[in-house]
Amino acid sequence: MKQALWNPQTQWFDFINGNGQPETRWTVQIIYLYGSAVLDTAEEVSPMPAAYAPHTALRVVKIRDAVFDIELGDKEYKVLSGGKTIVAPMGSTVSIKKNVMSISKETSKHL
Repeated sequence: MKQALWNPQTQWFDFINGNGQPETRWTVQIIYLYGSAVLDTAEEVSPMPAAYAPHTALRVVKIRDAVFDIELGDKEYKVLSGGKTIVAPMGSTVSIKKNVMSISKETSKHL
């Protein structure tokens, strides 16, 4: 998929429209590709913001009983939940348990 559809100008995948022409489309499906075999470390972990989303944020994410926002920076990310904020380096894990946030000492397996 990457070899056939990757667009180096937009740094994302082209969509092939009904006329067989490539188009750039920014949709929620971007999120589904994270952690998949389609993206490699050049897209998943990069010190520079991606061309398709220089200010990426996920709002009102709900996992189990936790509701939070995530804002991505160049080398760190911010998690906001219950009026609290924690900033963590890329590759680290933030846990939310009983409305208490903490940064794991272990780094992501993707790094």
